[in-house]
Amino acid sequence: WLIILFPLGVFAIPFAEASLPTLSSLWVQGQRDIFGEQYLWALRIALFLTIPASIGLITIATPLLSVLFQRGEFGAEATALTSIALIFYSIGLIGHAAVEVLTRAFFAMQDTKTPVFVAIASLVLHMLLSWVLSLWWGIGGLALGVSIGVLVEALGLYWLLGKRLRP
Repeated sequence: WLIILFPLGVFAIPFAEASLPTLSSLWVQGQRDIFGEQYLWALRIALFLTIPASIGLITIATPLLSVLFQRGEFGAEATALTSIALIFYSIGLIGHAAVEVLTRAFFAMQDTKTPVFVAIASLVLHMLLSWVLSLWWGIGGLALGVSIGVLVEALGLYWLLGKRLRP
């Protein structure tokens, strides 16, 4: 999980945080069109940087984990299992990046409730999916359920934000 948080903390969160004051100012000034352009710019940049990171983590999961962790009791079998989890968590990295930017856009609109409600629904979905998928695919299914949940959360926030910004 910490390996997933690294690209998120380097690429997505800084752009989300940096865009918050500008988005807040634009919203308060009533500049809805520019607000829409600004949050989409931050979202595009975060995804532009996060998608290659996600693909990279999927591609080098096993060698990366071997170098970082494989020694002592953490042998080849542990590396293989952890690689499966990392690969499936990496699918959701794009959703995590989008959620970072999209929640900041809602915060800028002084709406903290919508992201919380969407996150709760996403949490319920990912818990159910993780449980069901883990029955079939073990640790990979568990991670895939989390990834699907956060991707649905991102799509939900994107849809609600677009709906709110339409004239």
